Amino acid sequence: MGKRLRQSQQPVGIHSGNSPKKLLLFGLPFVGIGIWITLNGLKVVEVDPQSVKAPYWLLTTAGAIFGLGGLMIWNMALQQIFRLKRIAKNVTRYPRNLAMTDYDWDTNGYCPPR
Repeated sequence: MGKRLRQSQQPVGIHSGNSPKKLLLFGLPFVGIGIWITLNGLKVVEVDPQSVKAPYWLLTTAGAIFGLGGLMIWNMALQQIFRLKRIAKNVTRYPRNLAMTDYDWDTNGYCPPR
């Protein structure tokens, strides 16, 4: 079994299987191929009409959807990057209180709206 860490040694932040760099690289083929298929559907990139077995509007739609999937992956990576930066800033602000590192808490407390 692994060594138990004291609370002050616990890793702080997002515990994801993938780093933001890996997510950005993973989304790259989706965005690239989506742009290429969309440009084929818009007839910007010349393609042999005999090799196209679908209507061009369908190629445009499929390429746009494929590219948007890659953009969603990039969005997840960017959100993770921003979160990790906020956590690093909060670790320096509250070095002895790990509970304050995950979110920008209001240290003055809670006041219900009137």
